[in-house]
Amino acid sequence: MIPTPPITTLSVIDNDFDQPSQSWCKPFKKLLPLLRIIDGSNAKIKNNHRFSFQHTNDLSELSRIFLSVTISPGVTREIATDSIQFDDSDSSCGQAFIAELEEYANRVLSRVRDYCDRLIRNGIIHDTSAFQEVDLVTCPLCHSPLWSCEECDATVVCSNGDCAGSQVVDCERCAEHECMACRQCLDSKTLGLIPSFVRCWTCGSWCCRKDVSWCPGRIIHPTPTEELVINLSRASNFDSKSIVRSHSPKPGSCRSCVDSGYADEWQSCRGLYSVLCPSSIHPYSGFSIGGRGVYCAECFTQGQHCACGGVWLCDTCSVVSPLYPHLISCLRCGARYCTDEHGCEYCHFCSGCFRAGLCFGCEARDQEDVEEEDTSSESSHSLEGFERCQQCRSRICEECCSTGGEGVAQCPGCKLWMCGVCVAFGEQCPSCS
Repeated sequence: MIPTPPITTLSVIDNDFDQPSQSWCKPFKKLLPLLRIIDGSNAKIKNNHRFSFQHTNDLSELSRIFLSVTISPGVTREIATDSIQFDDSDSSCGQAFIAELEEYANRVLSRVRDYCDRLIRNGIIHDTSAFQEVDLVTCPLCHSPLWSCEECDATVVCSNGDCAGSQVVDCERCAEHECMACRQCLDSKTLGLIPSFVRCWTCGSWCCRKDVSWCPGRIIHPTPTEELVINLSRASNFDSKSIVRSHSPKPGSCRSCVDSGYADEWQSCRGLYSVLCPSSIHPYSGFSIGGRGVYCAECFTQGQHCACGGVWLCDTCSVVSPLYPHLISCLRCGARYCTDEHGCEYCHFCSGCFRAGLCFGCEARDQEDVEEEDTSSESSHSLEGFERCQQCRSRICEECCSTGGEGVAQCPGCKLWMCGVCVAFGEQCPSCS
């Protein structure tokens, strides 16, 4: 009796899947909404839904494509994709989801069929009988997971480097993660602007794009201004092509080379104020790599530095006036100092409004010389009279105490002042707690 091939099953776990390679799972971001439609509920999907399909013995087609839902321990409901019915309001998107799932299942079959043909051409197997014993994400030779190319998502090899199935395609493997890219894609000039696989220019090893830092290039047009940044942060239909940068996205050294000291780490911006900054969580620059954006030595020429060198703001973040800045300027000499904990600690500033007073160097000058100068612009920002946060002992200027600014609060019991950071973290006045 000819055995029936095992069922290929992909488990749904919070938009991720319990499979060794993410390349098997790219089309499934819409599966959770589909399952919610089928269930008729918006409840959080737990690990009890699976997408499954089964191939024929000769790999010619898929005999079954279905969803399985675990209703209770030991009780599973199977739903064939061609039998799912939707309400009129959900019909259009529901049918599109189903078509996407079926197309993906057939694409998996197609690339495994190609893998089988390569094994036969190399004399490793003689027919498709070996595939009667495994599902479509498992190597029939050693039962290790199969990997597909991160670029084309079509070429398949065995993940086990000692297996003959890993040699049927010329490919490069990530030095840190369980994934690969075929040589044909790596040598192709049609790769995307930011490819999935890059080569470290320091050690020469191949790695995922998330394993390196990327510099998008310094913005040269339009000139970054605070008005521009604010307008872009509010624009939902902003055309990212209108931003001109000094060069196309450029990868740095891999994390291993940076951590071991073989390569210098590129400069990261601490601001995060601007949507044009590569470190921004929601960049409008069309620059999204799923990794960390930095600036290379070529682009690390402008912006603002603190005196201790620990904080740098890129030219797009330095034009913004944030509520909680990373850099302040001495009211007298203009030198910049960082506000980070254990940073410069060389300039007084108000923890409520972040307005700066004088740095320690300026304070040390002869008081008579300071009084002779025109300090009219300084008087409204003087920190000569101040309160201290009862928790962290940071300074709070007189103006914030008199106006009750957003960055400060009074203890309801003793009426002493606390900074907004301590209040936000739920700290209590030590005298009243």
